[in-house]
Amino acid sequence: RSIVYRDNVIPASNSIMAKSLFKLYHYFDNEYYLETSRAMLNNVQPELQEYPEGFTNWMDLMLNFSENYYEVAIVGSELEEKRKALGQTYLPNIVLIGSTEDDDMPLLKNRYVEGQTLIYVCVNKACKMPTENLDESINMISF
Repeated sequence: RSIVYRDNVIPASNSIMAKSLFKLYHYFDNEYYLETSRAMLNNVQPELQEYPEGFTNWMDLMLNFSENYYEVAIVGSELEEKRKALGQTYLPNIVLIGSTEDDDMPLLKNRYVEGQTLIYVCVNKACKMPTENLDESINMISF
């Protein structure tokens, strides 16, 4: 059996898996996912330098590792409205999570405040001051 790792018109299944593991790390705070994703990227790096156009999805993952990757948590009753409004802005380097109630997931834990819908913008689990203002939260994310 062959292992598909070069991206083509359709991204390679392994590059999709590596990006998915990277995101799962941020959702569940599981270091195994991050290290597996990093190892997969490191395995294709020598060939990536010789033939970059065959590794576009891998290079997107590489940017996620090398630049700030934002964890955005929206918590409160107006979650859906704020999520839709946030979706109107192109934000390629974020993972978005939300809840309308208290939740035990790492990005949501102890963030619910009754009567408010707060947006938390974090990088590597370090969060800026939460805000209810959508424009303010978008400004916290630098491109």
